[in-house]
Amino acid sequence: MAEDNISSRVIEGTSVYAISFAKKAEEKQSLPNSALIDMMLSDMLELRAELRKLREDVFSNLHQDRQRIMALENRNKSFGKVVNDRVAHMLDLINNYGGSMTSAMIKKQLALTKDELYRTVKCAKECDLIEISPNPKDRREYIVRSKSQ
Repeated sequence: MAEDNISSRVIEGTSVYAISFAKKAEEKQSLPNSALIDMMLSDMLELRAELRKLREDVFSNLHQDRQRIMALENRNKSFGKVVNDRVAHMLDLINNYGGSMTSAMIKKQLALTKDELYRTVKCAKECDLIEISPNPKDRREYIVRSKSQ
């Protein structure tokens, strides 16, 4: 949307400049060289001012976009109170059980769905609270070991 606004301003500015340039070209034939140079300098200053304004708009939009991206990235890093509570319960359960449990046992003990278990384990692993290894007895499961006992 901002790009459309900037593009339309550039097009409008270009067409306004072209019209004024055509009018000034007609006047040029009757002007002496010093007046012609003054007119060209004033046109150049106007163009520089417009360019400066466009740059400010672009950089301001870039800054806002970067802030939005950073907010989204930070939001993705927080797992939420419910998941954090589940992680705490899972770690208590694993530590009370002896330091390691299978994923099926955790799921059953905490009464979690498969998605909830995955999200909980993922959060704990990203926070470096647990280690995960495949279960040699059952390929569908994995063993979850607590790092803090």
